[in-house]
Amino acid sequence: MNQNKNYALPLAIIGLFFFSLGFALGINSYLMPVLKNAMNISGAASSLLLAATFIPFLLLGIPATWCIRKIGYKNTMALSFLIFAIAFGLFILAAMYQSLVWFLIASFVSGSANAVLQASVNPYITILGPLDSAARRISCMGICNKLAWPVTTLFITFVIGKGIGETQMSYLYLPFAIIIAIFILLGFIALLAPLPEVKAAGEEDDETEAAETTTACPYAEGKTSILQFPHLLLGCLALFLYVGVETIALATATGYAQSLGLEGDNYG
Repeated sequence: MNQNKNYALPLAIIGLFFFSLGFALGINSYLMPVLKNAMNISGAASSLLLAATFIPFLLLGIPATWCIRKIGYKNTMALSFLIFAIAFGLFILAAMYQSLVWFLIASFVSGSANAVLQASVNPYITILGPLDSAARRISCMGICNKLAWPVTTLFITFVIGKGIGETQMSYLYLPFAIIIAIFILLGFIALLAPLPEVKAAGEEDDETEAAETTTACPYAEGKTSILQFPHLLLGCLALFLYVGVETIALATATGYAQSLGLEGDNYG
């Protein structure tokens, strides 16, 4: 019980970071129908935003772990928020030029920030606290993440006071500027928050600890590559399919509701 109390504040802060992950991904739900209407492009072209957002997840997973090893979890989290701020600055630039290419570049940078932050907060939350409750913690963080997706659309439509069908590119400057300020603030929170610097078993360079880790897990003894762990590869494939289905459903919900004429008076 005492241990849980000690971790309450760090867990709340990490929960906020998971919420910010979903908020940043939720920009796709808003921008896809907006670009389709305001720039008169096809649904397929607007869906390229999703591809641009998630390609960095394939490219930056391993570099993100190098970053964590070099500067630690907290500094990596702060760095990701700086990248988020740059991404939304590029979104403003894209809105100014009304350029799909710039929107794709901004989405790629935002996806890069998301990949770096995901690489740091996901293992961090499993290490922070007792191992037997790690699954519960990551499940709660997932809820924080998913709840944030619709908040992005609600936030932007509230700030500009216009529905998606009425949104012009110039209306996006203010909400994106506010989001930049929020991400910069989150970066400072990551740096200054009382988040303990943790390490998982095997992260230390010490040879004795590495030997103890191998002894504790005989199955891993003698294995030198992740390709030698078939259950891990199958798990990655399952997660890839699961996230794909989940993301497409969340990202297209706003546009689908609009196509059915289900827009609200304030947000349609």
